[in-house]
Amino acid sequence: MQAALALAVLAIVFAVAAGVRSRWTGTLVATGSVTLTAGWFGIACMMHRRNKHGLVLAPQERVDFRTALLTYTRFAAYATFDEGKRGVIRPGALGDLVVLPHDPFQLDAEAIEGLEPDLVIVGGAISHGE
Repeated sequence: MQAALALAVLAIVFAVAAGVRSRWTGTLVATGSVTLTAGWFGIACMMHRRNKHGLVLAPQERVDFRTALLTYTRFAAYATFDEGKRGVIRPGALGDLVVLPHDPFQLDAEAIEGLEPDLVIVGGAISHGE
């Protein structure tokens, strides 16, 4: 059963990576390691550039969601010499997975900061959700 689930998830991940939009409400994001709360907070900060006091710092350095997500996945893998193994979706790569209730590409930074996953798969096993 776990192998069938893994194959189904892998097929969906490849479809999403190719740009296919899902009919169900969730969105898949594959990462080399799942960093839930801290990761979403960091991504939101890269997008809105506000500190904990609400002061906007260097607004010209704001980035879009895609760039912030790449920073936490592909670019992070490169920084630890794990490119090719983490931060990418391809056979043989390590890929933890989160299923989100909303498409993060359609959300603003404030909504991303509070994003909670419906399902988390780490090392091929479900660690959160059903």
